Amino acid sequence: MNELEQRLSDLEVKFSYQDDMLAELSLVIADQQKTIDQMRYILEQMSEQQKKSSQEGQDRNPADDKPPHY
Repeated sequence: MNELEQRLSDLEVKFSYQDDMLAELSLVIADQQKTIDQMRYILEQMSEQQKKSSQEGQDRNPADDKPPHY
């Protein structure tokens, strides 16, 4: 095998490894996006729950609370 053929062969091997790595990274990114979407949904749910709790707290009259027992 002459030098040019060896260099071409080396490049083909490197390309093959890079192609595999690219496919693997693509899967990782897709999985991360799924996780981000799930976390975004949970955050939105928690935000809505907090807003509801905050509104319920504003509607409540502190005079209606029982005094602390001593």
